[in-house]
Amino acid sequence: MFKIVAFVMAATFTTLASSQSPPSFDSFFSKFKNATVSADTYQLQDLMAREFDFMGTTNISPSEVFKDLGSGQWANLQSAVRNELFISQVHRGKPARFLRCTPVEVNHNCYVVFQIDSSGQWRWRPW
Repeated sequence: MFKIVAFVMAATFTTLASSQSPPSFDSFFSKFKNATVSADTYQLQDLMAREFDFMGTTNISPSEVFKDLGSGQWANLQSAVRNELFISQVHRGKPARFLRCTPVEVNHNCYVVFQIDSSGQWRWRPW
């Protein structure tokens, strides 16, 4: 009897843990990579953080990022995505993954930041 109860409890905890865990980063990155390689701005915007600070502007929307994105910047992002060189570290108090890209200008840094948002979903934004 004890073994059956222990098994049911273990199965319940496993189910609860898996239903509450964030979605897989690999699954998210696969969607991100496919959208980037095909230059699918709508899918990329859907996967982005809703509002963030970027290039000195606060609360920028995802659509703003793609307004002036030139072919060189697309090639840069696509190259970074294909290389998949991530740095894992804390960013603004939360675990994050950084994908380094080549800066357009020498005195700039270029990163794509991946983090789980307040709704528990992976999101990305330039940094």
